Amino acid sequence: MGGSVFVIGYTEDNRLQAEMKNYKKGKGPYYLFFRDYHLGSIEAPLTIVKALLFKKSLLSPKVWYSEVITVAKRDLKTGMKLDEMGGYDYYDLVEKADVAFRERMLPIGLAHFCTLERDVKKDEIITYDSVKIEDNLAVRLREEQDLYWFKSKGNSIIDL
Repeated sequence: MGGSVFVIGYTEDNRLQAEMKNYKKGKGPYYLFFRDYHLGSIEAPLTIVKALLFKKSLLSPKVWYSEVITVAKRDLKTGMKLDEMGGYDYYDLVEKADVAFRERMLPIGLAHFCTLERDVKKDEIITYDSVKIEDNLAVRLREEQDLYWFKSKGNSIIDL
């Protein structure tokens, strides 16, 4: 079981706003949906199976809005291998995707594959430039995702 999951929804539709009011979600137009648990190990495989069986994408973002970045929980020293998510070394923040990409902020999903190449102070954002990343499938897939999104979609704000 992982961390909490939340979504902020938006609608100007009067019928949907009336329904949200009935569900005690407020007047709108913004609505918060929160679940205090996330069963990623169950939910991800189900999403993949549904996509394979029904030949339809279930998660298709049109724009990359945000990135979850890595921030030091404490002073970290050169040569340290970062621990797992939820450990003692780092926490996450959400940043605009274009800012995170341009400033080479380390996505939190890659942090536990990293060893620090320089000291990082408490509450400092950890960047690709401050770590050495292991070569593995997760890292290669992330690189492929970045190349696809920022090159082929024409969203690149800096040259890769």
